[in-house]
Amino acid sequence: YFPDFARPEVRDWWGGLHKFLLDLGVDGIWNDMNEPAGWPREIRLGSLAVPLGAVDWMKMVHGEKDHPAAHAKVHNVYGLLEAQATYEGLKRLRPDARPFMVTRAGYSGVQKYSSVWTGDNYANWPQLRMTPAMLLNMGLSGIVDVGADIGGFVNNPTPELFARWLQQGVFYPFCRTHTAVYQPRQDPFSYGPEAQKISKAAIELRYRLLPYSYSYFKDASESGLPILRPMLLEFPADEKTYELSSQFLWGDWLLAAPVMMEGTRQKKIYLPAGDWYRLEQSAQLEGGREITEPVELESLPILVRAGGIIPMAPAMNYTGEKPWSPLTVEFYAGNAESCFNLYEDDGNGFQYQRGMFLLTRYCQSPSSDGMTIKKAEGKGDYRPVERELLLKIFGARKPESVSISSGAGSEKLAYMYDAAQATLELRIKDQIKGLEIKVSY
Repeated sequence: YFPDFARPEVRDWWGGLHKFLLDLGVDGIWNDMNEPAGWPREIRLGSLAVPLGAVDWMKMVHGEKDHPAAHAKVHNVYGLLEAQATYEGLKRLRPDARPFMVTRAGYSGVQKYSSVWTGDNYANWPQLRMTPAMLLNMGLSGIVDVGADIGGFVNNPTPELFARWLQQGVFYPFCRTHTAVYQPRQDPFSYGPEAQKISKAAIELRYRLLPYSYSYFKDASESGLPILRPMLLEFPADEKTYELSSQFLWGDWLLAAPVMMEGTRQKKIYLPAGDWYRLEQSAQLEGGREITEPVELESLPILVRAGGIIPMAPAMNYTGEKPWSPLTVEFYAGNAESCFNLYEDDGNGFQYQRGMFLLTRYCQSPSSDGMTIKKAEGKGDYRPVERELLLKIFGARKPESVSISSGAGSEKLAYMYDAAQATLELRIKDQIKGLEIKVSY
């Protein structure tokens, strides 16, 4: 039996059923098999064996009795309507919590209600390689919170395949490992100490990037622009980016190029025109060419466009375990002014719609004798915990002086400069009001 989600009263009824699960402590709902799908069975019609599903589809109608619609007309939107029913039910039952749900089926508009994953995949290298193309295309279609079963749903990955898939998967907007029942366990610690260590490093990177990623998820909720982006989206004039799915962008500034070939010790990466950095390194790389990076099993090549501004939190075990303190903001020196809008709120509920958010704009701009970092006064009523602000500038020269001003004059600011790494570090107390830091060479 399939609920007729084309009828609003059925959607209301379905949504209300979730009270039982919420009362048990469930926080999110997973809508599976909702194409809809059913297990194959057969019935006998005379001497013929007919799949029961075929008979069911022929008889199935939707909508009001005086305006019936054949299932063939409803099939594509069935999963979308179930997602709508589930989301609206969760929101009625818990009006102060953001509903979380994931669906296997959907249609245009499903992104308003649910995350989506790509269904039952296999634990093999070809499916590892094909997954980014699937997710990038879904993002371009407006469905931005997407993911795949990391490690593969069917069969068991090798330790190398699992480690490589998790390195890639931490850049899926919807990120989870998953496998079929009766398959071996698919946790990082299931594949030995080396795979566990590699998995831990990748997962910690995802948590460190929470301030950066959360800001782009907020943008996506308003504009539909995905955080997981094909190269062609940011570089439409560069034809060499048009068929690239072996690398992708995470927001405006980060380029991830996870390894996708078994046993490989080299990764070819195409850098569009401009200057680039390796993540948290100061040596610049010239773009407009392909580079070859040596890689070991623990290697996850990530590059940053010059001018990038990357806010980061401490590593943590789960979202909300720690406040974003210290808040680290990394600046990658460029040749023109660049900015980043950091978005913060309480992480749940809808108070942000009533002004309980904090939007802070950071900018960096070069000059002939140094660079300037500006932090605009924060907008909104949300207040994070009192915290330290750690500013790290990559690609910096040794400064002659560093000064800070916040409206009432200017004063010298202590700093640490690492000549070997060409990195400048500044520590200040964070504040809502704006400030300006002048670095003089």
